[in-house]
Amino acid sequence: MEKNSNFHQWLRMPLEEQHDCFHPICSLAELQQHGRIVRTIEDRPILVLWTDDGVVALDPQCPHQHVHSLDRGTVACGEITCPNHGWTFSLRTGRARIGSGRIRLFAVRINDGTVEVALPEHQPRWMQG
Repeated sequence: MEKNSNFHQWLRMPLEEQHDCFHPICSLAELQQHGRIVRTIEDRPILVLWTDDGVVALDPQCPHQHVHSLDRGTVACGEITCPNHGWTFSLRTGRARIGSGRIRLFAVRINDGTVEVALPEHQPRWMQG
């Protein structure tokens, strides 16, 4: 399937969450050019990736040692691997494939060529600084 800015092709939203407030991150063209972009929204770092499956947004904090290392991770076959210790997580579910725990994924949409991310109102306790 060819990628385009059709909203329905790009929407990634965890089933348990519904969002009304999306925050602009970057243009789709900028993300396509760089492959990954890190932005801060409401004091939270957000990693946005351009993958073979579309756009994915996640918290770059690896649950292994709670450090922001996934922004330097390797992305392949729908997974991201932490460069520190090799823990690998699904970009579709957030669950660990190698290691344990899960990463936090965020709802993403493309609106008029702009990548937008929605954040939940509350962070899990382990994400609070």
